[in-house]
Amino acid sequence: MRSTRAWSPQATPRCRQAKPLALIIQGHAQQKESMNPPLALENELFGKRLREARQALRLSQRDLHAATGIAISMISGIENGTRNVSLQRASMLAKAVKIPLYKLLMP
Repeated sequence: MRSTRAWSPQATPRCRQAKPLALIIQGHAQQKESMNPPLALENELFGKRLREARQALRLSQRDLHAATGIAISMISGIENGTRNVSLQRASMLAKAVKIPLYKLLMP
C-alpha cells in the first residue's frame, strides 16, 4: 500500500557535496604513489628485461599474447612497470622469450 504523506525535502536523504574534479585527480595520484613503492623498481627492471628480450627476438606484444594468452594491455603494463606480475605469468613470459626466469628476476 502506498503512503499518502506529502513529499517534503526533509524526507529525502541529502546528497554529498560534489568534489571538484581537480581534487579527485589529486587524491587519485597520491593514492597511486603510495601503492607498494618498494616493488616499483623491481617491476620496472623486470619489465625492461622482458621488453629487451622480446625485441631481441623481434617479437611484438601481439606475438607474446599469442604465445602466452596474456592480454596485450597486461603485457604492456608489465613492460612499463605499472602492473604486478604473478609468478605463473612471469614463468610463461620467460618461456615465450626463451630466457630462464631467474635472469628476468635478478636484481
